[in-house]
Amino acid sequence: MTYPELVDKAIVIGANLNPKTIKAETIEKVKLRLENNPKDSLAQLILTQPNINPKALNTIPNEVMVIAGENDVIKIEHTQLIHSSIKNSKLCIIPNATHYVPWEQATIINKAILDFLMRASE
Repeated sequence: MTYPELVDKAIVIGANLNPKTIKAETIEKVKLRLENNPKDSLAQLILTQPNINPKALNTIPNEVMVIAGENDVIKIEHTQLIHSSIKNSKLCIIPNATHYVPWEQATIINKAILDFLMRASE
């Protein structure tokens, strides 16, 4: 985080640090999508980005809420790695949800986010 002093808290949803953290069946679908449309920039991005070292996360001083659906395309172990790499983070796995958790479980996620944002910084 370049300017942590400008942020009190942060929220990430369905985040990943590198393409290897995406479930194999999703990667296969993205590759097929790219075969059908080689100029698909989103598919290219999914297969190549980001490339963040988890050690870089331990420099984040801010409170961070790490959210994912329990059936996200990002492997759950990876979401847990992000959480454990940020010293002041809260992990929130939303049941019965995929990578589209904000749409699938809007009431649950909105409450979790509001509770996190309204809670006094520790």
